[in-house]
Amino acid sequence: MAFLMTVILLMQSVTVKSTSDRDHNILKFGHTENDYVMFAHDMSMFTTGFTVCSWVRKLRNDGVPTWFSYAVIDQPLEIQISDMGDRTRIFGDSTNLASLYTVTPGTWFHNCLSWDSATSTRDVYIDGVRVDSKATPAGRTLRQGGTIVLGNEQDSGPGAGMDNVNIFDGELYKLNIFTRKLDDIEIREMSVDMCSEVEMKYGNERGLKWEDVLQKTKYGNVVENDGYFGCMLLNTVRDMKMENEASLKELNNTILQLTSELNGTIVEGKNAVLKLNNTMQKAIVQLKNMDKELSSKTQGEILSLKERSQETTERKY
Repeated sequence: MAFLMTVILLMQSVTVKSTSDRDHNILKFGHTENDYVMFAHDMSMFTTGFTVCSWVRKLRNDGVPTWFSYAVIDQPLEIQISDMGDRTRIFGDSTNLASLYTVTPGTWFHNCLSWDSATSTRDVYIDGVRVDSKATPAGRTLRQGGTIVLGNEQDSGPGAGMDNVNIFDGELYKLNIFTRKLDDIEIREMSVDMCSEVEMKYGNERGLKWEDVLQKTKYGNVVENDGYFGCMLLNTVRDMKMENEASLKELNNTILQLTSELNGTIVEGKNAVLKLNNTMQKAIVQLKNMDKELSSKTQGEILSLKERSQETTERKY
């Protein structure tokens, strides 16, 4: 009942949303090759290093669902990321990672692709775990002047070549591109809670921000769904769980303390019983000794009385 009341109050609280609340919206993509988001972006800040990260919800079981692609004139596959790992491309080089991890349809997972020219290395992360690392050509940098498409690939060059095979047909949330190659710890932290605001601490290092992505032109059937209420509800449930866990922990500590005190009392009681038993044993021994002593003394007095009586009798006669 308490949980139901909480949900009702939350629903009432989200009737009016601010712009910052909209930043929690989710992009849902349709079922056709015409359903995508396309825009040009200044990629110069990513020339020597970047990290593309997003929460991804896989909904399609066939084809090669592509949620991110960046194409330039002389390389339509400069970057491509699919939701099942079989098309992970950078600088045109393709790697099939499908055998390294499994994504359950209908569930959210966190996906990142990072690279920098200093190490000439491309890394792929699933839910904060680095699942693959691969060398890239030395001296290669990210080419400029291209187009970003979310929801399909661009086989024929910038803004062209979308096809049925690469229809995404899923959902995206918090897609950000960072201006450097994030490390394992940073990506792991980002993958823990999809409703956190951890990305915000990177400031200008978020070269492409999710809140800006939501403003881009949407083609076909691409809609924004409210993720704000879901995150509020999730956070509320999490807080309630934490409070319950704290209460259970406190109760458990109380039980442990009482058990300890009871055990101490039992031990004290046992010690008292042992002490009493020892005292009684000593008393019994003392009583036995006293009985022996008394018996011996009594017998001696009886003999003495007999002897005196006999002497008295003898004197009479």
